[in-house]
Amino acid sequence: MPVIVSSAVAHAMRAYGRTLPAKPLASALSRVILARPSFLIAPSVKSRGYATATKKKTTTTTTTTTKAKKPAVKKPAARKTAATAASKTKKTTSKAKKPVAKAAKPKKAAPKKVVKRKVVDPEKKKEKELLELRRELKRNALIHKEPLRLPNSPWSVYINRLTKGSNIPTGSFGGLMKEASATFKTLDATELRHLAETAQENQIQNALNYKKWVDSHTPLEIHNANNARRRLSTRFGIKVFPARIVDDRLPKAPSSSFAQFVKAQINNRDGKVSEVVKALGAEWKTMSTSDKKPYTDLAAAESGRYALELEKLKA
Repeated sequence: MPVIVSSAVAHAMRAYGRTLPAKPLASALSRVILARPSFLIAPSVKSRGYATATKKKTTTTTTTTTKAKKPAVKKPAARKTAATAASKTKKTTSKAKKPVAKAAKPKKAAPKKVVKRKVVDPEKKKEKELLELRRELKRNALIHKEPLRLPNSPWSVYINRLTKGSNIPTGSFGGLMKEASATFKTLDATELRHLAETAQENQIQNALNYKKWVDSHTPLEIHNANNARRRLSTRFGIKVFPARIVDDRLPKAPSSSFAQFVKAQINNRDGKVSEVVKALGAEWKTMSTSDKKPYTDLAAAESGRYALELEKLKA
């Protein structure tokens, strides 16, 4: 069915006719009238943004353009060099790393305190050492550790009975002793005999108590106590009573060469013991070394025996 040509179509045809060579008007008009209006758009409208070709023509043009275009050849990706990889890793690590805090400045060390050494006076140091030695010797000497002794004579028993349980005023003890001495001389024989018997009983009890106390210590402790008492007497002038603790378990101390000489000669001399010993001492000084040799040998043998027994005691 023929389509009515609009004014726009007519306008397009006029423009189109100017460009074509002269042809019969009837043939041209027939082509325009038979054409579908949807496939024909005026050339002047092309500049206004309208499509100028038919659907068939557009498809052919697109295909020709696609055929004309050569496919883009993809270039091979450039190999990553070690430098670029390292730079990328640096970038990633730099991004990943947190900002490093500034290190705190180290504090200045406090100056060391200079400790002044005390200058020790050598005399004071020696006094201190002697004081410590004396204290140690007193501890080892077992001073004031012995059991209390009961009165062991008639006079001491009498004084003990006289003063027992009575408060003697200060300063009157001397006068009391004078009165007691005068009264003691007037006692009869029966009273004196009772005092002597009590004193003898006390002596036996004292010996038992003393032996029990000695046996409560080891022989080595008694040996050390005797040495400490001797050193207190010779070094510090402290007299301890008794000067030596008697213990039958201790080895017998060795005799000197002069003691061996006195022991051999005392039975051959007459007179008092003190006078005989004094005469033997004067004779010992005049003796030669060869004459003293038998006694020095005996003393050396005694010292060897004592040393062996003392080693056994310490072991």
